[in-house]
Amino acid sequence: MLYIDKYNGYLADVPNIEFVRCDGTVFAYDELSSASMTAGHNMITITGGQGNFPLAYIDTDSTLEFQFESAQFDMEIFEMANGVTQEDGDFGIVESKRFDVETGLKVTIPYEVKTGSVVIRGMEEANAVAAGKFKVTITAAAAATAGKAEVTFNEGDVTVGQTIRVAYQRRVVSASKVPVKTTSTTAKGSLFAHWPVKRIDPYYSNVA
Repeated sequence: MLYIDKYNGYLADVPNIEFVRCDGTVFAYDELSSASMTAGHNMITITGGQGNFPLAYIDTDSTLEFQFESAQFDMEIFEMANGVTQEDGDFGIVESKRFDVETGLKVTIPYEVKTGSVVIRGMEEANAVAAGKFKVTITAAAAATAGKAEVTFNEGDVTVGQTIRVAYQRRVVSASKVPVKTTSTTAKGSLFAHWPVKRIDPYYSNVA
């Protein structure tokens, strides 16, 4: 624990944090597992003559680094760190799974998929089954039933019981996503940290 002379007490626990992004969005974290703050400064070293001992130092800039870990893991962490906004809606996510070929030379994907998104290595999708080509039949999700997609193969390309890997773009109706690009900037704003201080009672003594 760190002793704070001004308050005659110790930092008793991790802080609660509020981060106010430059766009006005506020992020709050009250389930931290650790937090630390480190001050630093950079200097230019001046040397001259024989030997490697410096003759002088010139201060250039100072830094203040704050690090924390939160047990509250959710999408807001990615929003805050990347300066973006969470989007909610109907999205597609890319997945791949292994399926066993069923009777009728087909596999069933238990989700509604995006048209044209099914990919099987060494084959290609077509409107009709043919050598090296497969057909995809999509059943849209309804209020009471889940969607699905059936992939049918040509005889000779697969056998019943064979395991193949299928990649597809699955439809997720109520999804949340945080778009992070290679050109995304880091978030900028103001950080407020509130530490609880355990004060020392001047009238308390351990002496019996």
